[in-house]
Amino acid sequence: MAPAPDFLYYEIDAGQGRAIGVVPVEAPRQPFYIVGRDVGRLREGQITIRQGSVTRGITLEDLTRLYLTVGYGWADQILQKYGAAARLASAQNDRLRILQDEQRKIVQQMYGMAGLPPPDYAR
Repeated sequence: MAPAPDFLYYEIDAGQGRAIGVVPVEAPRQPFYIVGRDVGRLREGQITIRQGSVTRGITLEDLTRLYLTVGYGWADQILQKYGAAARLASAQNDRLRILQDEQRKIVQQMYGMAGLPPPDYAR
């Protein structure tokens, strides 16, 4: 499955030569899993969701909820992540403009003190 789920597998002796397999699965880091190869009833490429003790295929309603729920949806998380990156890039660009303006002023002052016209990039 992609992403690979975090889980632990162990068996419990059920008596009479039988064992019960136990697979506790942690809450996903991403909202759903895509099956990577055929396993039992699950088919490669199928999108699955865990609901209680059941793993099932995903519905359009599930996709809408997973992608669009405000404050929870995957799209909201992506927008927050990249929105923060965009704000950081904008702040860095603003800071670079300020530094360039300060540099231009300093160059103008240096040339002015020497009685020379400033170069074109400092005007």
